[in-house]
Amino acid sequence: MAKYFELKKSFAMIAARELSSREKPSPKPSTRPLTFTSRKKQRLNFNLDKLLATLSSVAATGTTLFYNTTAGGSNTPDTVYGLFNCRGVVPRQVCQDCVARGTKELSSKCEFEKEGMLWRDQCFVRYSNRYFFSVVEKEPILGFFNTINVTTNNNTDFITTLAKTLTQVVAEAANSGVPGNKNFATKKASLSLVESRSLYTCADCTSDLSSKDCYACLHEAINSIPGVVWERLGEELGILAAD
Repeated sequence: MAKYFELKKSFAMIAARELSSREKPSPKPSTRPLTFTSRKKQRLNFNLDKLLATLSSVAATGTTLFYNTTAGGSNTPDTVYGLFNCRGVVPRQVCQDCVARGTKELSSKCEFEKEGMLWRDQCFVRYSNRYFFSVVEKEPILGFFNTINVTTNNNTDFITTLAKTLTQVVAEAANSGVPGNKNFATKKASLSLVESRSLYTCADCTSDLSSKDCYACLHEAINSIPGVVWERLGEELGILAAD
């Protein structure tokens, strides 16, 4: 069972879980309302449809896990910027399907919205009428955590192992991480006090972020984890600047 929390703070993504799977509520698109005139809304919506179609089309080629693009010219009020970022370990077909579903959902549920984002386990899709490529942002922070606590004779040891592993995976993600997958890394650690259990972590930033910004954003994610969540079986946190 998982619960959801949101902190008004940065899209880097960081995840840690003791179990290989856990339930999570279906993610909902996050949006910001338009304040434009009707004509500008129509132009923006046309460009949004064009941009989302392009993202889906590029993902369908299976040639990349990250892509950003622009629709509607450059630096005009109706210009739309967008990207998709698939987690580094997902198969290409899973990336294609996730982006296709994500762009379709944003198109149907975020009509006439100036900003929208959809975050799933496999991918992150975002658009905005503001230029946000390679820009670190501090809000929103979205998180999911398991409602079941870790059961060990020494929870302090578990928290210490978790903190150490997260620090390591963040450093690896910010410094190339997995070969061929910029700003992505995974890390596994043994839990000596929990029989036959391992701790699995991963960290992922969108590929347009510099190593320095990726590192800073992921650390912001770690620091934003509520104290009570550190003893849960699993948690996942997303920040806008790093997926």
